[in-house]
Amino acid sequence: FCRLADVAFLDARRATSFGGAGNMPSPSTDAPASLREALHLMCLSAPMAESLEAQRDALEVLAAERKAECRDLEAAFSRGDVGAGLASELAWASGEPLAALQARYTSLKDHCRTMGKLGWKVHRQGVVADENARMQEHIRLLEEDLLLVQQSLVTVQKLSLNVQSFRDAA
Repeated sequence: FCRLADVAFLDARRATSFGGAGNMPSPSTDAPASLREALHLMCLSAPMAESLEAQRDALEVLAAERKAECRDLEAAFSRGDVGAGLASELAWASGEPLAALQARYTSLKDHCRTMGKLGWKVHRQGVVADENARMQEHIRLLEEDLLLVQQSLVTVQKLSLNVQSFRDAA
C-alpha cells in the first residue's frame, strides 16, 4: 500500500556522516609509518568500531521487527482488512470528491514523512548521545594514559640524572 501510495519515510536527499569519519584514513592508504601514527589511528578507530558494532546489532534487531510488521500489514492489506475503504474510494471517486481524497491522501503522506523524519532524528540524537558518552570515556582514559606517560618521563629524567652523576663521580 505504501509503495502504491508513493509514501516514503526517509528523505532520499539526506546525506549524513558519522562523526569523525573524515579523520579516518581511507582503506587504500598504507599502514602507519610510525608508532605515533599507529597509536593515533588506534585511538580514532577503536571507539568508532565499538560504536558501529553496537549500532549494527541494534539495527539488525530493528530491521527484523520492521520486516515482520511490514509482512503482517501487507498480508492484512491483501486480505482487505486494512486500507480497503481508502482504496475503493480512490478507485471509484471522481471530480470534487476525488480532489478531496487526494488532498487528504497528500496530507497523510506529509504526516507520515514528517513522523518518519522525527523518528529518525530522535534515533540519531540517541546515537549521538551514546557516541558522545563513549568518546568522553575514551578521552578520560587517554588523559589517564598521558598522565602516566608524563610521570614515567619524569622518573626516567631523574634516573638519567642519577646515572650521569654516577658516571661523573667514577
